[in-house]
Amino acid sequence: MSEASSSSADSAAPPPPQQEPKKKSKPWLQPITLPNAEQIMMQDIQNNCFVKTGISGLMGGVAGVAFGLFSASMENAHGVSNNHHSCTPPPFINTGYGGTD
Repeated sequence: MSEASSSSADSAAPPPPQQEPKKKSKPWLQPITLPNAEQIMMQDIQNNCFVKTGISGLMGGVAGVAFGLFSASMENAHGVSNNHHSCTPPPFINTGYGGTD
């Protein structure tokens, strides 16, 4: 009977806590590795002058569109004027200097 009482006592006891496996962290200093074939191919493509020209042209166009949209949104920031001729220069006034006599 002592056998039965000991087995019931073992099943009632909580299992011991399991320790979580430690995550492997990358070392602070890593060894330098040689590039593989895919990395060499990508470097060769990115070092091509035509590719660099295309990328810079595309990025310049995107920046131009962004600045253009920003500038266009600021066009009427000074308010609405009822004077439609405010952008025209004033008329030439003949003061008598340098004119034809």
